[in-house]
Amino acid sequence: MRIPRGVVLVLSCVLALALIALVGGYLIATDRATGDRLRGEFANRAAVAAQLTSDAFTASAEQNRSTAEQTFSGDPGSVQKALDKDVSLAFSAVTTADGTVLGARPPSLRSAAGRKLLAPVRTRAQQRATMVFGDLVQDGEAQRLIFGVPFTAAGRPRVWLAAVPLDTLDVFAKGYLQSSLGTPGGRAFIVDAKGLVIARSAEGELGGPIPDQGVVAALRTAPTGVTGGDYYSSAPIPGTGWRVVFVAPQKVLLEPIQATRRLAWEIFGGFALAVLCMVALGATALTRSARLAHERLHDALTGLPNRTLFLEHVGRALAEQRRRGGRLAVLFIDLDGFKPINDVHGHAAGDALLRAVAQRLREDARRGDVLCRFGGDEFLVLCPGLAAGHEAVGVARRLVERIREPYEIQGRTVRVGSSVGVAVTGGGTTDATALIHDADQAMYEAKHRGRNRIEVFRRPVTAGTLT
Repeated sequence: MRIPRGVVLVLSCVLALALIALVGGYLIATDRATGDRLRGEFANRAAVAAQLTSDAFTASAEQNRSTAEQTFSGDPGSVQKALDKDVSLAFSAVTTADGTVLGARPPSLRSAAGRKLLAPVRTRAQQRATMVFGDLVQDGEAQRLIFGVPFTAAGRPRVWLAAVPLDTLDVFAKGYLQSSLGTPGGRAFIVDAKGLVIARSAEGELGGPIPDQGVVAALRTAPTGVTGGDYYSSAPIPGTGWRVVFVAPQKVLLEPIQATRRLAWEIFGGFALAVLCMVALGATALTRSARLAHERLHDALTGLPNRTLFLEHVGRALAEQRRRGGRLAVLFIDLDGFKPINDVHGHAAGDALLRAVAQRLREDARRGDVLCRFGGDEFLVLCPGLAAGHEAVGVARRLVERIREPYEIQGRTVRVGSSVGVAVTGGGTTDATALIHDADQAMYEAKHRGRNRIEVFRRPVTAGTLT
């Protein structure tokens, strides 16, 4: 049967319109889906930036706790002395669990107003049992962020509270806010619980609300949305009352939808994402490898290089000496009186004392000297670049006097001495192991001659007294 031309024409038009409608619907659906995807990615960037901020705080929490335990575990007098010594933090205090101030800088933090200022952060730090940050506070003309670090001193809880200038977090966060934002014309902010800006991706005022009042108003009703031609998204920073807020013009954000080669960009985006994942996995593997390498070459208790790494340093220093001349020395330090403290007060007190001795060695060694915990209560010091051998004895005297000063360990005052053996190159020793052995022999001579003294290794006589 022959179909009339009119019917064929109508059917053709209907099919064409249907195909057009189908393609149009597909394009509309694809456009909508792409827009939703782009907005979802934008929102995810805010979440990633929030998690990066939280991860940075988490990574520094244990280090700050260790610093607090090493620095502020003594009686109120030693706590105040430690606070006064740390010129890097002009606003710092240490409190007990009930808020009693053990030390404060400035002294105004001991007042009722000062304790009230510190109380919210102190309470949150104790509740969360980890480092926390508070909201922006006004300290005279300065704007600061208070952080709290809970720690234990002699079995009792304490909190170290300190404030950093507002621009400190801004400098730290600006880079990753910019890279996470990744949208031309976009703006990124970190705001505290009161909505005050404490960091941003671009130049601008800190300490006030987000400049766009439309975004400020919209955030009160929804964490994500559109206002005044801008798309905004916010994400809470875990462990704080803060939020990351990203803002970008919708026209810029949705511009990829209009690209004629959208598919190519999607393929490129997939490739870039794969590369980023590979880089992230590689960075994670490298970080883990670096951490394991550090643990293999450093003492777990004091953080000083162990004997393996120390031998490498001595070997390199001997090779440098052969090229350039001069002298170097190895000091072998053995603590006098450590064992009774360890036996009477326990291994925890002994470990704390070893950490304190290591810290004093760090503070008083010369620039360029290399320290080592050789084992037990023995330490080594490599002194390169000496013009004459007697310089090593001067370094040894300074360290002996520093070690001899009293220590506050778990609420007790303890003292230890040290016997030091000094081995200086120049007598034919060109081997790292032999040089350490010579210093060890001189140290035992110091022990034999009454302890708390310095002996220099000489050939053929074992040692000569220089103290």
